Amino acid sequence: MNKGAWINGLIVVVAVSAGIALSRKPWQVYHEQRRAADEQLAEMHRSEKNLETLVRKDARVKTSIGREELAREAGYRKPGELPAK
Repeated sequence: MNKGAWINGLIVVVAVSAGIALSRKPWQVYHEQRRAADEQLAEMHRSEKNLETLVRKDARVKTSIGREELAREAGYRKPGELPAK
C-alpha cells in the first residue's frame, strides 16, 4: 500500500471514531427523554384509570340504591331494623 492509502485509511478511522464519540451525548439525552416520556405516559394511564373509577363511584352514589348501599356500609339501618348477624 502506498502512503496516500494509509493516510486516507487513518482519516476514515479518525472520522468514524470522532463521530461515535460525539454522538454519545445526544443518545444519552434521547434515552433520558424517552424514559421521562414513558414515566409520564404511565402516570397518565394511572390517572385515567383513577378517573374512571371515580366516575363509576359518582354514578353509583347518584342512585337511590347506591346511596342505600353506602349508608349500610357506614353502619346505618332503617328504623326498627335489627343488625344482621
